[in-house]
Amino acid sequence: MPKLPRTSRAAVICALVASAAALLPSPARAADAILPSLPICLDTVVLPPIGTCVPAPTPTPSPTPAPEEPAPTPPASPGRCADRNLQPTAATIARVERATLCLLNRERTKRGRARLRAQPTLAGVADRYAAQMVREGFFAHVSPAGTTMLARIRRTGYLEGDIARWSVGENLAWGTGRISTPARIVKAWMASPGHKRNILDRSYREIGVGVVLGVPEDPSRGATYVTEFGHRVRR
Repeated sequence: MPKLPRTSRAAVICALVASAAALLPSPARAADAILPSLPICLDTVVLPPIGTCVPAPTPTPSPTPAPEEPAPTPPASPGRCADRNLQPTAATIARVERATLCLLNRERTKRGRARLRAQPTLAGVADRYAAQMVREGFFAHVSPAGTTMLARIRRTGYLEGDIARWSVGENLAWGTGRISTPARIVKAWMASPGHKRNILDRSYREIGVGVVLGVPEDPSRGATYVTEFGHRVRR
């Protein structure tokens, strides 16, 4: 299976389908293993809204229907998100995922955006893809077999039904040691224009957060993060 290149301080800009862009900073050299952590690696993709919108016979707007089967989202915290500095372990994965969602929603609400609801179907997509990247040793939105983000979401049925329009997006990251925490990952995403755009996109209403142990470079250390963003408007 293809592996990440072992170059230092190198970055590659790649054009993805649907005119999306990806930024993949390469990890440190093996000789840098004495460092406490490898750098955070990031990737992002976003697809524009797709579908057929049927206008109503009058210009009177109607409320957007609630999504199907939304998972409960923790209430907003007046202070900092709990577990934001927690390093992922087998015992803390669920708490790390909740902290990641809390931090993402804090970034949105600070800027007047709506909070994202946890969506179990998208969370399943995120978890499975994070695990696949670690298992197969790659880091990209398209798998070695050619499966795209959109294909992964479509096959779950998330976009099926009487939907007038929809939009989906995805952020990826991995980190080790002290920079594998939710706070450090979200901070890195917010420092990258493409990732920040996904996080703050007003069109998104739902999210799935997946965090698995291991990174594509080394399954025995660190953690890999995937977030799947989505929004569906039914007819």
